[in-house]
Amino acid sequence: MNPRLRLSLRSLGAALVLLAIVGAGAPPTSAQVARGQEGISLRRELREAVGPAIAEQGAAQVYGQREILDALQQYQISPNAPVNPYYIVGPGDRIIINLWGKRTQTFSADVKDDGFIELVVSEEGKESRQIRISVNGYYFKDLKQKIIFELSKYTSSINPVHPESGATLVDVSLGAIRGIQILIVGEVQRPAQYAFNTTVSSVFNALVAAGGLTPEGSLREIMVRRSGGEVDVVDRFEFDLYNVLAKGKIDERLFHLQDGDMLIVPPRRRVVGLAGEVKRPASYEIKANETIESLIEIAGGFTPKADTSKISIQRLTGANVAQYLMIDYATSKTFGLLDGDLISVFAKPATRRLQAVDISGDGVRQPGRYQFTEGMTVRDLIQQAGGLYEDAILDNAVFIRTLRDYSLDFATIRLDEKDPKNGLQTALRPMDRLIVYSKFFKQGGEKFVEIRGHVKEPGRYLLSAQLKLSDLIFMAGGFDDADFLNRAYLERGDLIRLEGGREVNYPFHLGRLLEGDKKQDRLLESDDRVYLYSVKDIEGTAKVYLTGRARNPGAYPHRQ
Repeated sequence: MNPRLRLSLRSLGAALVLLAIVGAGAPPTSAQVARGQEGISLRRELREAVGPAIAEQGAAQVYGQREILDALQQYQISPNAPVNPYYIVGPGDRIIINLWGKRTQTFSADVKDDGFIELVVSEEGKESRQIRISVNGYYFKDLKQKIIFELSKYTSSINPVHPESGATLVDVSLGAIRGIQILIVGEVQRPAQYAFNTTVSSVFNALVAAGGLTPEGSLREIMVRRSGGEVDVVDRFEFDLYNVLAKGKIDERLFHLQDGDMLIVPPRRRVVGLAGEVKRPASYEIKANETIESLIEIAGGFTPKADTSKISIQRLTGANVAQYLMIDYATSKTFGLLDGDLISVFAKPATRRLQAVDISGDGVRQPGRYQFTEGMTVRDLIQQAGGLYEDAILDNAVFIRTLRDYSLDFATIRLDEKDPKNGLQTALRPMDRLIVYSKFFKQGGEKFVEIRGHVKEPGRYLLSAQLKLSDLIFMAGGFDDADFLNRAYLERGDLIRLEGGREVNYPFHLGRLLEGDKKQDRLLESDDRVYLYSVKDIEGTAKVYLTGRARNPGAYPHRQ
């Protein structure tokens, strides 16, 4: 498109917006022009003020710009989409009418310039006649009933009241459509007049055709101007895309553009910044008479941490002059917002003394944090935590109290019911903590041994009482497989054990161990490591083995 023409269409859109706002009767006054210039200045100051405040929360753009752009890029009209029920029939459309049942006949009729279709109908025993049916201006969803009603005058087997029960049934479809012409002006990438050869004529596919909105385009005051059917009568519809984005509300008129409509995207006129404890902190376009309540609703509401009694509003009242306001949301929901406002929702002060008590330790069945209640005792806390395990150590539980100055006081208490000096009835205070250990924990918990090398199932195995070297080899797959045994180096295996802070190697003869030599079969201890070798490991390359406190223990090639 010629750049000058595009600019003129944008200018036309701006002029139409101004007429819509000020009124068509008189040009704007100097005061209105001055307010417009002041609004531009306020928006510039807002960008400077809001940017740093909400940059950390990822809100560089005005809310909705990216979302609408992404939606428009993915918006497609299926060529096989059903006819829009709100498509308005007019000259240039072709209507297909099928009769079936008692009578079978097909009509194909083009809508004439006067809005009528012409059909030749006949009934058994009567002469054929030509009839004219006015269909201009009918929604497609109402067209079928109109045609059924008219045909029933000439065909008695068609029931106009209950068409589905008649002896002759009627089906109506569109064979060809004229499409619609829509003029798109204002803040769009490619303002122009567009032809849409589809029955799906929505604001969205119009914006797609025009390349989407410019960065300054309004999302909340998109207008459609339409002839009202009389001279000098114009209908105007306004659409707010925030209703779709933030509230999920769909205005059906968004999908019912008509031939000759003018779609106008005005410049965005008012912007505020919203930061702090809201679900979607961002810059937001607002409409005239927008309230703090409607803005919070668009932003998804408050977070659980929000202190709604303290909402700060920084208002720009002139060049380099700011006014600071503090409102309580509960009593100020109708507070009106102005272009350039910066709203901050504070978080509730952090509660230092929690109304909770804690119980932990592996002697507790359900350790965690529990709500404190007046009169609560240690016994109550243990019961809420599901009780204690059988091996819980009852004579030495750790009790920690947080004092008024937040210092900690440590003590031990007894939890045995049979002990007359037990502390089960000790009264709790907020932030008290109880730690109950178990004998299993004190003894080190589960213990393991490890086997590596020429075994079928190398890995870590749970250490049980009286577990021997031969038992571990059996658990790791053993040597019942003759081929696997033939590949094993039987002259040596190694058991590495940690003793006194250092590793000690206890070599053994694998062949004798497998033959049942009890001298080779040691009892295993926690964290023992066993290494078995294959013939290839040992005889394939002459090696020496380095173990113990070396930087890089292992097998090394032997050199003369």
